[in-house]
Order: sequence, then C-alpha cells, then structure tokens
Amino acid sequence: MKKEAVRIHNLTWGYNGRNILDSITLTITGGSFTGIIGPNGAGKTTLIKLLLKLLSSEKEKIIIQSEDIVSLSRKELARKMSYVPQTPGVDLGFTVEQIVAMGRNPYLKYFEQESASDRAVIRQAMEETQIFHLKDNDISRVSGGELQRVIIARALAQEPDILALDEPTSHLDINHQIRILSLIRSLSTRKKITVIAILHDFNHAIEYCDNLFLMNNGRIEAYGNPEKVITPEIIKKIYNLNVKMEKNPFTGKPYMVMSI
Repeated sequence: MKKEAVRIHNLTWGYNGRNILDSITLTITGGSFTGIIGPNGAGKTTLIKLLLKLLSSEKEKIIIQSEDIVSLSRKELARKMSYVPQTPGVDLGFTVEQIVAMGRNPYLKYFEQESASDRAVIRQAMEETQIFHLKDNDISRVSGGELQRVIIARALAQEPDILALDEPTSHLDINHQIRILSLIRSLSTRKKITVIAILHDFNHAIEYCDNLFLMNNGRIEAYGNPEKVITPEIIKKIYNLNVKMEKNPFTGKPYMVMSI
C-alpha cells in the first residue's frame, strides 16, 4: 500500500474577511503525479503556497509525510518538498551551475561550502534535466525552455520527496511544454518523486497526470483519475464551455475538443 505524501483536512484560508480556500480536504499518494486544475482565482496557487509555508494560517491542517507542517522549520520542509514557481525569479550574474547549486542550501550551514557529495547531487540534477552542457553559461543567456529546466534542476538538487510546480509550462512553446511535462513525468516514475502540478491545459492534464483535483471558488469540485474529472458535464458546469471527448490516436487516452 502506497504511503500518503500530503494530507489536508478541512482547510479554510483567507484574508480581509474573504475566504480564498473553503474547507479543503485532500490526500495525495506518494509517488503519484497529481494535477490541480481550475479557473483563474480558484485558489490553486494559494493552496500550493500554504503547502510550502509561503503563506501561513493560525490553524494549519496540513500533514507532509506524517508530520504537521507547523512542527517543521522552513529548512526541514525544504528537504522534503521543493518548488518551481510560475515565473521563476533568478538573480543575474550567476552561472547555470551556481543557480542549481542553490538547491543544496537546506543542507548547508551559513557560509558552508558544498562537499563532494553535494557537487555530485548538483551534477546529477543537471544531467537529469539535460542542462549540464550549459553549466558555465550566465543565467541571462539561456532560453525560456532552458531556464525552466534550470529551475527544475535546482528543485531536484534539494533531493525532495515532493516536487510542487505552479504552471511549469507557462510562457513556453508547445515543443518545450511537451519536453518539460515528459521530463517531470519521467522523474516521477523513475525517482518515485511525488509531483503536485498546477496545470491549465486539460489535454496535458489527461496525458500526464495520475490524478486530478478540480478547484473552483476555493473548493474542490471533483477529484479522481483524469477521465473522471475532465468530462463534458463538469467542464460545462465550471467553464461554461461545450466540449466533447475523443480518443488520442497516438496514446489511446481521451482528448478534449472544444467547440467555438
């Protein structure tokens, strides 16, 4: 039986008297690729930020690998869970390798240099993401797709059990979207990393995810395998779109077609 990676019970969060999340309860299985989908403003990014303690509430109800995150320091949490934000911010003047090496910070004391084992982890992260040949390049000289792989490599250098990503394919062309999602799927499968990814493309969600949470107005509207969550009825209800499901001739999985 697979272990739980994340468990949230009846989590409500908001500010200025307005709830952004309303009674969220969910469980994410270890080693799975779980997608979070939903309209803008549904609370998806807020949920991820609460998981990472980038936002906090007075009464946390979040369990990460059997530990309440209230009891975890940021450094302890960073050893369990890494984050790839929607718009990666990087400091200019660093090389690709130096950016990836920042993923080792949760394991180092102040001013401590990386050990040989740290450097081996950094190299492996670059090789996994196929950016080792870029290691000496200034970060300002890489393309958008390369930058996204650099940020994923930095996250992998944390050696996380859980990888959280907020729209990892935003601002990328279709070729790089497929490459990034295939990379993430491969990492989840080979390294047993639990992936939690906010996605907007329904067909990508169907193709790559084991499970989906559909959020709307701060609540979970549907949960299950992609074929159960992405249905014409649910999409009509949440997005007011008329769609139909066809079979992808390449993969055999469902494929959503929207009417204009």
